Amino acid sequence: MKNLKSNILFLASKSRSRRELLDFCRIPYKLVEQNADESQHPDLKLLDLVQYLAELKMAHVILDQPKQVNNFSNLPVSQKQFSDTQISQEPVTRPAPSLNSCSQIISQAPIYCWVLTADTLGANSQSEICRKPVGLADAIQMLKSYRAGAITATGYCIERRRWNFNTNSWVLDQRITGVASASYTFNVPDSCLANYLDAAFSGISYLDVSGAVEIERYGVQYLGDIQGSYTAIVGLPMYEVRDSLAKLGFYDGSIT
Repeated sequence: MKNLKSNILFLASKSRSRRELLDFCRIPYKLVEQNADESQHPDLKLLDLVQYLAELKMAHVILDQPKQVNNFSNLPVSQKQFSDTQISQEPVTRPAPSLNSCSQIISQAPIYCWVLTADTLGANSQSEICRKPVGLADAIQMLKSYRAGAITATGYCIERRRWNFNTNSWVLDQRITGVASASYTFNVPDSCLANYLDAAFSGISYLDVSGAVEIERYGVQYLGDIQGSYTAIVGLPMYEVRDSLAKLGFYDGSIT
């Protein structure tokens, strides 16, 4: 059954792999910016660190006002809740509302958007966390360290936000966070490193991926056994993301 809703997911990420995963799953999205400083963070274990960074990014997402953004979701009138306005429960006799006042109420019906941030990091068999390499030599060292086994984790944060007409700002309506991971071996032999690291040949931008590891496309031939979430290694655990979006009413507009 086709998804007839036109909700748009706001993706605060520049990752090509995350964009491709959303494309594969036919999830419409729009790219937005976030300006978090990821260089400063607590000393955390891998799973806690990716979750922390995903939430840090969410706190620094930059969203436009509704009038400047295309394709945010308005619920049907029957489901609208005027949570920004205090309504008296006492019976009051009032004249019938004018057409102008009715249109003003409808114009302030809740407006929702869905926002996604994520962070992916890996660690080698010595539990050393590997970020994006800073150069060719760093990438080679990381790739060699992954031959004995590695774990990659992706933390994600999805928020449903509501436009507050009183403060003229987006406010948190509901949030779901989580982490998915996988352990695996990734073995690029010495004789293959030059081709793997040659972006013109392999298509891999190794400076843009954690541990210089890209398991999709050209890199898939070096992926050995895997236990856990394949898409978490790629950069976005799609089973968990789809399930979270469903719980947040992204697909059918059911807001609770």
